[in-house]
Amino acid sequence: MKQFLGTGSTVLIGMAAIIVALSVSYYYVIFLPQEEEKRINMETWKLLSAEQEANERKESLNICLLAAQQTYRDDWANKCRSLVEAREKFCRRQIDFDEVTCQATLDKTEGVANGSANCPLPFELVGHLKDFLYAAKDDCYKQYSPR
Repeated sequence: MKQFLGTGSTVLIGMAAIIVALSVSYYYVIFLPQEEEKRINMETWKLLSAEQEANERKESLNICLLAAQQTYRDDWANKCRSLVEAREKFCRRQIDFDEVTCQATLDKTEGVANGSANCPLPFELVGHLKDFLYAAKDDCYKQYSPR
């Protein structure tokens, strides 16, 4: 048994201790810092991705809301033009049609003569247009609101 614990075994035990020390050193000095850096990089990437997605959703929401508002304005202007056309047809169908009187009657309604989006519309039409606007905006919020 003494021979086993002789000089050769002391060298083996010393080499084993050095190997263990190097392994532990490698683990704590090289491997763990690399893993920590990978973890930090992954968390940073996730945060940046979430922030970018939130910004994209916000931008998409704004674009959607602007499109809904523009559609509302376009629909209003189209209704105004239709109203002008209907009034012109009605005016021309009158038995005692007079071009000057008819045009003067049409011009009295502010904004209607040019079919702009500023013309007054009947309450029912305004209600329908507002309903469509609110529904479109609701759809925007449902589709693009933050999760």
